[in-house]
Amino acid sequence: MHEGENSIKNHQWTDNHAEKFVQSMEKQIKTKYEHFANKVAEIYVKYGGKKNPSILDLACGPAFLLMEIQKKIPNASLLGIDSSVKMLSYAKLKIEQYGVQNIEFKQGMAESIPIEDNSISVVTCLNSFHDFQDPKKVLSEVYRVLKSEGIFILKDKNPNYPKWKMKIHFFFLRFKMGKERSKHYYKSSHHWINPQELDKWMKELNFKASFISRSVDYIVVGEKETN
Repeated sequence: MHEGENSIKNHQWTDNHAEKFVQSMEKQIKTKYEHFANKVAEIYVKYGGKKNPSILDLACGPAFLLMEIQKKIPNASLLGIDSSVKMLSYAKLKIEQYGVQNIEFKQGMAESIPIEDNSISVVTCLNSFHDFQDPKKVLSEVYRVLKSEGIFILKDKNPNYPKWKMKIHFFFLRFKMGKERSKHYYKSSHHWINPQELDKWMKELNFKASFISRSVDYIVVGEKETN
C-alpha cells in the first residue's frame, strides 16, 4: 500500500479515503514512483541484472511503482501483493487505464506472503515497512520467498534524520500533500524503524545489508546470501 496505508485500522479502506489516496499518489508518479523505479533498476543492474527477473512489490497499493518498474525492466515478471482487496481493485483499474499488461496481483498480508519459497528475484517495498504489524516477521517472509542471491530493496522513513531538517521537509510536504495528510504522515513517526535495528534484523536472517541512502528516507538493499 505505499505511504502509510497499512496504518488504516484492520487494513480496511472507506471508499472515500481510498479514492482520495489513489488520486494523491497518482499526482506523485513522476516525483515518487518513477524516481524509486529508477533506483530499483539501477540496483538490479548493480547486483547482476539476471535475465527475466521476477519482481514482487509488497503493499503495492494502486500499482504505480510496478508500472514504472515495467518501463525500466521490461523483461521482468511483475507481481503486486496488498492486504486490501479494495486497493487491489484500484490497481487493476489503473493498469487498465494506463494500458499496462502483464502485472499480476494477489491479496495477502506481508507477514504471510502467499507465494512459494525461493521464487522471487527482487522484492521491493516503498514507505510501507514501518506500518506492517510485525516488520521483523515480514523481513523473514521476504527472505523465504527470495531466490538465492535475490535482493530486497526497501525505502522507508528515517527516524534518525535531524529534527531541524525534518521540520523543513514538513513545511514543503504541506504544499505537496496538504496540511491534514502531512500531519497524519508525521504522526506515524513513532513507528519508523531505526536503520541500526533494521540492519541487526537483516544480519540475523543472513541478509547481506547495504545502506545506499540515509536522508529523510533510507534505502537499504538486502541480498540473500548463497546457502
